[in-house]
Amino acid sequence: MGRGNDAIPTWSGFNYQGKMMLLYVLELINQIVKDKNKDIDAYSVELEKTEDFCIICDSEYKSFHQVKAYLSKDKWNSYSKAMDKLLKHRAESNNPTAKCYLTVAKTS
Repeated sequence: MGRGNDAIPTWSGFNYQGKMMLLYVLELINQIVKDKNKDIDAYSVELEKTEDFCIICDSEYKSFHQVKAYLSKDKWNSYSKAMDKLLKHRAESNNPTAKCYLTVAKTS
């Protein structure tokens, strides 16, 4: 029996994506608070626009994040489209030296 219109895999992917965004943002907040020279009000998070999420500081992209939770993918070439997309968006942004991150759920 096929999955048909089952939205569980899509919802699970969004759930994982949200958790990874929260983890990254909380770690970033901790770094900013420790660095007395940084203003936390200068930072923002862009969700589901350019990438799964992006970090912006003073209106400049600082990082692009693509999150994948494929359950059946075990080869890195399965993620080549996501990596190409990350690099394309960075090149087209206002900061072509921004960091790119590909976060992948790996089950054993």
